[in-house]
Amino acid sequence: WIQTPEAPRCLWRGGRAWVVEGLFDLVALYKVVPTGDAVFATLRAALGRKEVVFLRRFCTAGVIMAYDNDETGRRATEGWYDEAEDRHRMGAIRALERAGVPHVRACSYRGKDPGAVWEKRGVEGLAADFGGI
Repeated sequence: WIQTPEAPRCLWRGGRAWVVEGLFDLVALYKVVPTGDAVFATLRAALGRKEVVFLRRFCTAGVIMAYDNDETGRRATEGWYDEAEDRHRMGAIRALERAGVPHVRACSYRGKDPGAVWEKRGVEGLAADFGGI
């Protein structure tokens, strides 16, 4: 994954982690997340084991999942039932909770993804959807 330059320092000082899919989403949220919070992009709609371990170790204030508002993003966030294999697939929220990461939640916003919100509604739209969380 990639992160904003001060992300580890923000977590160390008690900031929250915002997790998005792509680079444009990271840049968009970086403009409006509260001061002291960090933004990470997994570069796909999946949170790997190493990222879960990192967040468990260093993130004490919570994680906000802001994956895309499409089926893939929702599945990666919340999980889904895989009919082909007859089993439930765990999403990022459940994986983080099971690992002991505190205050994990999904971010609800209008638009396809944070980058699209920025493109369509500008910084004002980003602030309205993400700035006050």
